[in-house]
Amino acid sequence: MAILAAFDHANRPLAVHALLASTGIGRTTGFALIRHLVKAALLERVDQGWVKLGPGAKALMFSPLGIRFQGRSFSTQAVAENIYAGRTHMETGEWSRDLLESVTTEQFVKAPPYKIGFSNASMSNAWRVALVCNTLYAANLHSAEIASLEVKHAEDSAVRQVQQIEQLITSGIDILLVSPAQSDDEVLAKQLRAAIQMGIAVVAVDRRPVDPKAFVSFVTASDSTIGRSSAQWLAEHLQGSGRVWMMSGPAQASPAMKRQSAALEVFARYPDIHLEAVINSQWDESAGREHVRQLLQDKAQIPDGVWCDSGLQGVGSIAAFVEHRQGVPAHTGGDLNKMYKLAIHHKIPFFAADYPAAMGGRAIEIALSILAGKVVPKRLEVALNFVASRHCETASIKADEWAERHVRWDLPDDVVLSQGPSLKIYNDKYLRDVLTGGDILWPLN
Repeated sequence: MAILAAFDHANRPLAVHALLASTGIGRTTGFALIRHLVKAALLERVDQGWVKLGPGAKALMFSPLGIRFQGRSFSTQAVAENIYAGRTHMETGEWSRDLLESVTTEQFVKAPPYKIGFSNASMSNAWRVALVCNTLYAANLHSAEIASLEVKHAEDSAVRQVQQIEQLITSGIDILLVSPAQSDDEVLAKQLRAAIQMGIAVVAVDRRPVDPKAFVSFVTASDSTIGRSSAQWLAEHLQGSGRVWMMSGPAQASPAMKRQSAALEVFARYPDIHLEAVINSQWDESAGREHVRQLLQDKAQIPDGVWCDSGLQGVGSIAAFVEHRQGVPAHTGGDLNKMYKLAIHHKIPFFAADYPAAMGGRAIEIALSILAGKVVPKRLEVALNFVASRHCETASIKADEWAERHVRWDLPDDVVLSQGPSLKIYNDKYLRDVLTGGDILWPLN
C-alpha cells in the first residue's frame, strides 16, 4: 500500500496531510484508511496529525507469502492439509516436510540488546550486495533490540570464512548469521556445531551447510522452483521444440546447481528440446557476455531460447546478442533491474522468478525470535515472484506481475528488485559507499 511505503528507513513520522498529498489519496478516503491502519497497528499516532509505521507493519516487511501450489499461493498449513490428504502434486514448486519442522530455542535466550554477527560468503555480485542492504535495513527497523550487527565478507573463501567466524565468536556475539562460501566445507560445519554447543545459535541464509546440525534455522527460497519454473516456461514458449543454450551460475554455488538440476529434469521431458550448450558462468555481466560471444562464434545460428538462472549473467547474454545483430531469442533470468530494462527495450519474450534478497531481513527476524526463546521453523522459504513479459505467459506458468510493471526505470541498472523495502534506501550515496567498502559495523556512523 502506498501509505505504508511512504515512510523512510528511519521511520520518521509524517504529517497526515503531507502523507495523503504524496500518495494522491483524497482526504475523506485517506483519513478513513489511516484510522483503520492505526486500529490494525500498521500505523501509530505520535502526535496530533502525525503518524509513523506501527509494530504491525514490521511483520509485513519480510514475511513469506506462502508456497506456490497448483498455480496459486497457499499458507504452509493449507499445503500441509493437501499433502496429508494425498494431493501431493505441485505444479511449479516443491514440497519437503522440513517446511513443517519447528525448533525450540529456550537454550539460546539472552537479554537484549543483542550483538549479531553475519558471515557473508562475498559481495561478488549485485544480489549479494542487496542481501546485505536488506539485512542492514532490518537491523535499523529493530534498533531497539539490536546493539550491533557486524558483517564480514569471506570473498568466496572457505578458509577466510572460518577465520572470520572465529573472530566474530571471540568478539562476543549473541547469534550468528552465515551464508557459506562453500556449503560442503566440513571445517565450517564443525565450527558451527561447536558454536551451537557454546550457546551461540546459527541462522543460515541463502545457502546452508550440508549438515543440518550446523544451524538452528535456514532462511532461503526455492532454487528448484526457480530452475523448474523457468525451464517449463521456456519449453512451453517454444511449444516443446527448439535449440536451447543453458547458462547457470558458478559450479561451487549450491543455488546454481539446484536450479540447473531442476531445469535439466524439465528439459528431459521434451525430446524435441535440444540443449546445445550447458555452461557454468560467474554471476556477472562480463562473464555472461563472453560465454555467449564464444557460442555465437562456434554455432551456425542463434538458438531459439537461452535459459539463465539469473539476470546477473543474463544481462551479458542479451548484450552479446544485441551486438551480434541477428535477433535476441527468448530469455529467462531475473533479479537485476537491468535485465528487465533490456528485455522490455528489445521486446524479448522473457520470464523470471526473482530470488528474494529480502531473505536478509527475514533472517534478522528469525534471529530475534531465537534470542527471545520462540519456536522457529527449521527451514523458512521466502516466496518467489514470477515475472513475465506482457502476453508471454504459458499454459502452466503464470505471472504474478508483468515485467513492464516490475521494472524500475527510476533506479540504477544494478539494483536487485527483490530486496523489498530496502529499495528505498539503496540510492543513498553514503550507504552505497558502506556496501562497497568492505566489512561493515552497524550502527553506521
